[in-house]
Amino acid sequence: MDVLKLLGSLHLSVVSGIIIVLLFILLFLYISLFIKLGKLKRRIDVFMKGENGVNIEKLLKSYMSEVETALMKVNDFQKQMDEIVRKLEMSIKKVAIVRYNAFDEVGSDLSFSIALLDDHDDGVVITGIYGRNETTTYAKPIKNGMSNYKLSAEELEVIDKARKKFI
Repeated sequence: MDVLKLLGSLHLSVVSGIIIVLLFILLFLYISLFIKLGKLKRRIDVFMKGENGVNIEKLLKSYMSEVETALMKVNDFQKQMDEIVRKLEMSIKKVAIVRYNAFDEVGSDLSFSIALLDDHDDGVVITGIYGRNETTTYAKPIKNGMSNYKLSAEELEVIDKARKKFI
């Protein structure tokens, strides 16, 4: 029986030794992690203080606020630009003029037709007919390059010239 007691106490000593070694290893790992955590905390503190001691979190919130304000302004500018583009499409951009002699006995091409059109070929054609005794001026509305009024050859020519211009 003495042998069994001896083996039991020996076995208990070995187990106790192993546990003590494991405890020292765990203590070493705990201290090592604690040191690394301290270094990481100092780095985070330095980072969070930012430039000139300003807190990065507050700085980011401030920048986000500025970005939101800028986005609102950009959206307002986009709406204004869309309105300007819409108005610009309806402005007169295509202009052409044709001068001619309406009557054989009158020289110097004093009669004229002028077309004033927008991007949609809407606008007006103005014609001035010069004669020796009188001058007559006509204005005819143009929609999509056409008019509800009868157009002369010169008016058709000037509308065609204006439609071909891209400004």
